[in-house]
Amino acid sequence: MRYLVSFVAALALVACAPAASTVVNAVSGSDGATLTLARTGETVAVEFAAGPRAAESAALFIGGSGLAVNDPLCKPVSGGLGCNLGTVPAGRVYALVVRGRDVSANITFYRSGSARPYLVLGTAR
Repeated sequence: MRYLVSFVAALALVACAPAASTVVNAVSGSDGATLTLARTGETVAVEFAAGPRAAESAALFIGGSGLAVNDPLCKPVSGGLGCNLGTVPAGRVYALVVRGRDVSANITFYRSGSARPYLVLGTAR
């Protein structure tokens, strides 16, 4: 229940936040991982940094309209694009350039030895 309340509060904060070019660590408890979105002209740079430990079963969701990427890990899913990243090693960054409008993203992942999922949110307008 505590995680659900935290998630809903984080969504409310993101929804009420003024338009920003970069949002980092919108949800606490990311265990050192970050998701950064930065708009430059017609594109949005999406970067997921795994943090001090590997991010396992990492799944990135990108929402928005008119989305296009050049990465075979990303496939169309309901409402956007889904990218199955697998394991992102400790200290490494997965980077993706996205074309589209009203781009938002979230990533879920696990840490070794834990069944607790982590969630990091980001948005760029």
